[in-house]
Amino acid sequence: MRQKWNAEIVISAVKELHLKGERINAYYIQENHCDLYSAGVKYHGTWRKVLIAAELTYAVRRRNVWSKEIILEKIAEMVDSGEPLNNASVKETHGSLYTSSITYFGGWAQALEAAGIPYDSVRLVAPKRSWSKELIVQEILKRKEEGFSLSGTVVQAEDVGLYEAAMSHFGKLGWAQARVAAGLPPIDPRPGIIYDKDVVIVNLRKLHADGVELHFAALRGKPYQNIVTSAIRLFGSYAQALEAAGLDYEDIRKVRRYWWTKEKVIEEIQALEKAGVRLSYMAIQVGYPGLTAGATRMFGTWGQAVEAAGISYRKHLRIWSTRAWLLTVSPEEYQSVLATSHQHANTRRRVKR
Repeated sequence: MRQKWNAEIVISAVKELHLKGERINAYYIQENHCDLYSAGVKYHGTWRKVLIAAELTYAVRRRNVWSKEIILEKIAEMVDSGEPLNNASVKETHGSLYTSSITYFGGWAQALEAAGIPYDSVRLVAPKRSWSKELIVQEILKRKEEGFSLSGTVVQAEDVGLYEAAMSHFGKLGWAQARVAAGLPPIDPRPGIIYDKDVVIVNLRKLHADGVELHFAALRGKPYQNIVTSAIRLFGSYAQALEAAGLDYEDIRKVRRYWWTKEKVIEEIQALEKAGVRLSYMAIQVGYPGLTAGATRMFGTWGQAVEAAGISYRKHLRIWSTRAWLLTVSPEEYQSVLATSHQHANTRRRVKR
């Protein structure tokens, strides 16, 4: 008989799982107790609120909030404790740190360089290999099996011997052609594209847990609209995808407003800034889609929400455009820049004569 849920039954079920020694984090519950997770989100808003109501937040370890500064601090701690810093060891013992180094620095080798440690000084030197096309393909498949990045840029930093061998044996487009020979696409798929049903289900559940409105109209034109298009392609319809994720389509299709308020948005932004997280839209929308959606709805744009939190949004942008720079320049400074520019132009003309 199908379990009937309400807010109290959800809390009771979570406490019972905890007493039995089962994990109660959101990902585990989604994968192993889908009905409980869906009911918890339905009656409490988010899984975090379920844990708060059950007084069990202490039982779930929260994910690390990474930033460049935190990564560099962690590297310093590893140096002090004498831990190996080569790529394979860090991948095995500090997976989250390794993954974050790719996000913030482009790779583990680059993160070490930023910490003042040449990667060549810590890498494990493998015996010199006599390369052939077959061996190159084997090494590529080995990296894939072990979960290492197959991006040409990353491989060039982590295993320059393999990269150069591919360039030598496979021609001008060596690395791309070597990947094809290994049965892989020539380049990594563009981030954000959804390829299988499991990934669609996990993303739909995460967005729902984050408080993102999942009706089709709300997602249209958003950065995660690709989830919707993939859901339709893989499941036949968006409704069937939501049902497969354990979500109530009839409930979701009613345009609902979730728990975000202006005060809550400001509180979350200030907490992220305090934790050292870069607050550019591109950085936040990936890890905190619910927050960006709520902020945009409440303040019009993400940048306006950051400014409303008393934080300069410009200092969090990766690249300055001419237009953004001009907005910060006073009329006096602008005239000074023009005068300097004219002087340089006149000097160049005299030199040419």
